[in-house]
Amino acid sequence: MPLVHDFVPIDHGFEPVTAWLLAGGRAEMARRLGLDRLSDITAAGVGAARFHAETVVIPVQLSGRGAPFARLEGDLRVERVTPRHTHLTFTGSYDTDSLSRRDVVVSQRLTESWVRAFLTKLAGSVSANGESPVSP
Repeated sequence: MPLVHDFVPIDHGFEPVTAWLLAGGRAEMARRLGLDRLSDITAAGVGAARFHAETVVIPVQLSGRGAPFARLEGDLRVERVTPRHTHLTFTGSYDTDSLSRRDVVVSQRLTESWVRAFLTKLAGSVSANGESPVSP
């Protein structure tokens, strides 16, 4: 299974970001992650959040139709970088339908772009939902 990894930095503290993401149950967490608004996803799920030092790990499973993958499974990590900055990181693996070698390369790039867009939209949601950046 091919792997995908990407991250986006955000100018928000770790505590407010995790408090916003983890408020409510798993269905609410999936909604806050934006998984209910992805038109190319046919099924989405999140697992129980795990805490490791200054990192929260949220398992994510997605099935897609029209997405560059048939199934994508991985971990969304919310990681403290500094008291004022946090990284949203996704690391996972995905399945595609049977593809030629050339199509595998295209699928890899499309999946990487999809993950980047997902992380960027999530970072925007954090900002749009009252998590004001901390002043330098």
